[in-house]
Amino acid sequence: MIQNDFIKAILAENEAERLSLFVNFDLEKIGETICAFLNTKGGRILIGFDDDGKLRPLENLDNQYNELRKYIYEKIVPESLIGIRKEDYESSQVILIEVIEGSKKPYSLNNRTYVRLGNSTKIADNNDMSDLLRNRRREEYSWEKSPVLEATIEDLDLEEIKKAIILSNTMERSSKFKVDEPLDFLTNFQLFRNNQLSNAAIVLFAKEPTYFLPQCRVRIIEFGKGKTSDRYENTVIIEYNLFKAFTEIQIYFKKNLPVISEFSNIDWQRQDRLKYPTKALDEAVINAMMHRDYSDVTGEVLIGIYPDKIEIINSGELPESLKDKDLKKSHRSIPPNPGITHIVYLCGMIEKVGRGTVLINEEFENLGLEPPRWNSKNGATSLTLHGVSKSIEINERMHQFLTQLNPEVRFTSKEYLEFFKEGISERTSRTDISKLLEGGWLAKLSDGAFTKYLKTSKILPDVAG
Repeated sequence: MIQNDFIKAILAENEAERLSLFVNFDLEKIGETICAFLNTKGGRILIGFDDDGKLRPLENLDNQYNELRKYIYEKIVPESLIGIRKEDYESSQVILIEVIEGSKKPYSLNNRTYVRLGNSTKIADNNDMSDLLRNRRREEYSWEKSPVLEATIEDLDLEEIKKAIILSNTMERSSKFKVDEPLDFLTNFQLFRNNQLSNAAIVLFAKEPTYFLPQCRVRIIEFGKGKTSDRYENTVIIEYNLFKAFTEIQIYFKKNLPVISEFSNIDWQRQDRLKYPTKALDEAVINAMMHRDYSDVTGEVLIGIYPDKIEIINSGELPESLKDKDLKKSHRSIPPNPGITHIVYLCGMIEKVGRGTVLINEEFENLGLEPPRWNSKNGATSLTLHGVSKSIEINERMHQFLTQLNPEVRFTSKEYLEFFKEGISERTSRTDISKLLEGGWLAKLSDGAFTKYLKTSKILPDVAG
């Protein structure tokens, strides 16, 4: 197993108010903490660590993990957006629970309500309950929950609702629902209240959502290949509900984006892939559709296809607390449309709560592409995905080593260090090797203290200095 960088980053942040460590499966205490996070600012729970952040391997993990999921999803009410999963870490597995601040406060466990105070969880007192109830009343008037007066059940795609119920039941992230009783499903998630459909229900399941909400539209524009790339070559307009629209965009990408053929540096097998990492594209699109400002009637999602990049723009700005650099690491998730996000999560369209932007960045980094760039201003958020390799410069020292290296020779970092008679530091050696790996001029053959490297067939660039 590997050192999980995301888990490592969470431990390093040490945000006591939003992080709680458990050495074992104490269901009741874990449930209380989740409940407190839902009622406060959200947070994360790691099971398998002591209070000092030291790994403490869990016993009988699979059975206790299943019992934990069942306990949390059944005992905490109302239902909420909670991600529970296993993560590899060093020589063991740990449990990560990610909790987004709830939109249906107060949340309770076994008829008791809890809140977070600093690094501790406590039972809510009268003042806490008053604050939670005021928050609940404000949420009742959110755009998502507002009724669409002229819409009826006949305006919904019942087959799409049945698919969502099947997916939700399969993912086991919620109570199970009967496939032939879609109204129970809609009512449970406040998509149908007082015999009226909500805006969120139209976004998710309407046959013709743009009839009621024109802002549900997605527009794909293909730009020309000239120097300015300001000429439209084709425009595709998608006016389906969120689930169908997402599928149509996936189909479009598969049909129209360039395919790259690559050869492995080790076994020389050819692999074909889209010019852009598929998982990142999916995550970027679903994020734009989930997090757009639907209250803006002109706020369609725009996907611009350029020769060397894709730009995805949605209405609505990032919270002031989040900047571009924050989206590339562990950060607090604040979904503007928690009801829509909850349904999308239950159906498995997003795998990891609050980690979409991190996944996007990792996928591009793994392919050596220019890093994604988010920009939020003037009422909109744009994400630029580059299809070109990240520029990595090598110096004369690296060039000298690789030029004299036999392509079949495997070497260690220590041997790289010893190659230079004038002497370089261990830190410099690590930096050099890291850059050569990132640029694809070296292949890593193993992990651990005796890691070895092999020169690849990639042509060396000119020396940068």
